[in-house]
Amino acid sequence: MRSWYLVGLLILLTPVLSRAVADRDGLSSPSGTRVAYVEGKETEDSFNAEITITDRTGKVQRRIMLDDPLPGCNAITSTKWVDENRLGVECHINPSNGGYIVLDAGAGKVLDTFVGSNFAWSPDGKHMANNGSVGHFGEHSDSLEIDGKQVFPLESDAQDDAVHAFGQWRWATDSKKVALVDLVLPEGRLSVVVADIRGRSLVWNAPFPEGTSAAPVMDEDEHEDREQALYLARDGFAFSWEGPTTLRVFNGDLNWSIPLRLHRKTSTRK
Repeated sequence: MRSWYLVGLLILLTPVLSRAVADRDGLSSPSGTRVAYVEGKETEDSFNAEITITDRTGKVQRRIMLDDPLPGCNAITSTKWVDENRLGVECHINPSNGGYIVLDAGAGKVLDTFVGSNFAWSPDGKHMANNGSVGHFGEHSDSLEIDGKQVFPLESDAQDDAVHAFGQWRWATDSKKVALVDLVLPEGRLSVVVADIRGRSLVWNAPFPEGTSAAPVMDEDEHEDREQALYLARDGFAFSWEGPTTLRVFNGDLNWSIPLRLHRKTSTRK
């Protein structure tokens, strides 16, 4: 008799429990058929989280327990659906680095992890690009990683004293290439870089093309700090992809159309 009572009570409570889950703030999947709810517990150097996946009515489909899934991460900063089946959880490591955890919402398992900053999926959702991890203290040099592998600058081409400071970067529409603006210090060289998912890259150094300058002319009195002037020049760039093989670069009233032929080894165009 008691067992029948418990079964009946569970049947009565199930819609209430489902509504309780559905009434919390959740993240809808692209099609709206799934909703993810995240509850986390944070410590100084790790975090634990429970992610509940429900259908649109609030019926629980999967509970995913994350127990310190990426060493060093101590807080969740954002959670988003990558597609209908994958969730991306971004977490904080320190002010210079973060982590990104890719989850299979159906199987409830971790598919991949990345460390660095500025995480961005390719338009087709198959490739991850991000700035590589850097030392938290002191001067650091930027690097570009695709799918967890450093593609620029290549270690074989790196100069011991060169510091790379990236500006904006953008995926191409074919999801195979990334374009970025690179400021190399201390020499102050500005470059447009295109790197692809196979680790090939091209570099165009200012001025380009033929005598036109990508960096505005500045009087010393206007910008006493040379480095500040270089950063301002770097941030004046903008990109527009014209199909998968042509990159248009804008800087003020100047613009260039660059046809792309990438080679296995990094090459430089002046």
